[in-house]
Amino acid sequence: MGVIKKAGSIPTIEIEIFQKEDAFFPSPYDREMQQKQFLIDAFKMHYLNNMTYKAFCDHKGIGIRDIEENHRNIPLIPSTVFKTKSIRTESGEDTVKTCFSSGTQGIASTVERDNTTLERFLGSVRNAIDHVYGVEDAIVFNLGPSAEEAKDIWFSYVMSVSDLVFPTLDYVQNGIFRMDALINDMEKYKNEYQDIMLIGAPPMLVEFFKYLKKEGISIDYGQKIFAITAGGWKKQELQSLSRDEFSKNCMDILQGIQKQRIRDAFNMVELNTVIPECECGSKHVPLWLDAFVIDLDTYERVSGEGSFGLLCFLDASPTSYPGFIMSGDLGKITYVDNCPCGRNGVCIDIVRRVNTIESRGCALKIEKEYLER
Repeated sequence: MGVIKKAGSIPTIEIEIFQKEDAFFPSPYDREMQQKQFLIDAFKMHYLNNMTYKAFCDHKGIGIRDIEENHRNIPLIPSTVFKTKSIRTESGEDTVKTCFSSGTQGIASTVERDNTTLERFLGSVRNAIDHVYGVEDAIVFNLGPSAEEAKDIWFSYVMSVSDLVFPTLDYVQNGIFRMDALINDMEKYKNEYQDIMLIGAPPMLVEFFKYLKKEGISIDYGQKIFAITAGGWKKQELQSLSRDEFSKNCMDILQGIQKQRIRDAFNMVELNTVIPECECGSKHVPLWLDAFVIDLDTYERVSGEGSFGLLCFLDASPTSYPGFIMSGDLGKITYVDNCPCGRNGVCIDIVRRVNTIESRGCALKIEKEYLER
């Protein structure tokens, strides 16, 4: 098997994921040196233990020595491949969770996670809550199903794992959104915790706000509430409410809430890391994850501030599959060590899914041109 650099008996990457307060705000030096080593080690492991991925790399003429010379040449797997192929790395661990995308655009993606991979993902969630959101004492109201009911649909599962961090109540049962129970519980627990976290997909919060408005109910808990969305502003063209309109609506209905407590987080089933927003609304990429875009005109990798194109990720955290992903999302690099929050790091924004005929054709061409070089 490939060698993962360790500090004592703990892999160095896990020290970052589980212990480092600045993991989501890495310095340029750490991104250049430590991230590079994480990605080289991850590539070696998958290249040596995943025959499907090795064959893919060999076809492109890329091996371990090439990546040691330039880790940014790690071959990317289009996220669409996970819809048709099993890309399982023989990590030495059994699969503990087979995860599926929602399949809203057709066939669902399938990703197998071993224990190490799943624990590292959950570690990224915990680190984000502790050090990006800065929440210590909270109750979570999950506008979705429980982990048991969510089963293997990845987005719902991600939304339901907050009970590993804070006391969590779930408000979708047997497919029914129990908004009356949510209102009652918010009132019941409002004084028992420092923070109240409303977490859900944007349509669920929008539905909740519509219900409150229809019933003439306003909620004023001052600055106690966090409203955290995930799973969908890239789909906003399907809704009548933009992100800015959502924030305004949120502040109108949840009276007293601060705009910096209205956050979004990004994840996809093929990505083993959550990417949270800071108080300035920037999605910060952690040290073990390299994020960049492929330019739509040149088909080249670009990662400078303001770059726009097809979002790609080199994620060193999964061990049961290669986390080297070309997504189906158009996005941009918004900041590089220049976020208004004053902290380091690469920040991204997800603009929308590749879903028009023109854009999808462009993305397919990028895949062909990029992968065959």
